[in-house]
Amino acid sequence: MAIQTPAKAVEQAAEAIQDAAHRRRDTEPHHNDFYAIATATEHVLAALFAMNANIGGQLTYYGNGRQLRTDTDRDPAEVLAAAMTHGQALHTALTQARQAAHNLANECARLAIMPNPRTRR
Repeated sequence: MAIQTPAKAVEQAAEAIQDAAHRRRDTEPHHNDFYAIATATEHVLAALFAMNANIGGQLTYYGNGRQLRTDTDRDPAEVLAAAMTHGQALHTALTQARQAAHNLANECARLAIMPNPRTRR
């Protein structure tokens, strides 16, 4: 059995999430789904946060002991610095998104459907 690379695992996870989102679009809303999906979204964002942190940590030392080149006329140090800047922006965005997903899950947990008085006995 072939060993799966981290990149392939992330790609497959993204495809599974996209598939679930497409299937969800055409379904009747259910109370339990709102909370479960919002909570799962928070977990996915936490995983993306961790992945971004790993990439940032690796980029910090990527040029040490290596002679780097780019596919443009830009200096490799400039490209690394730009990548780190984008990683920091992603860090900020993921932090905010995780908090928003957490807040969404909390609010969804507070929702309930009132019983129909006509169906009570």
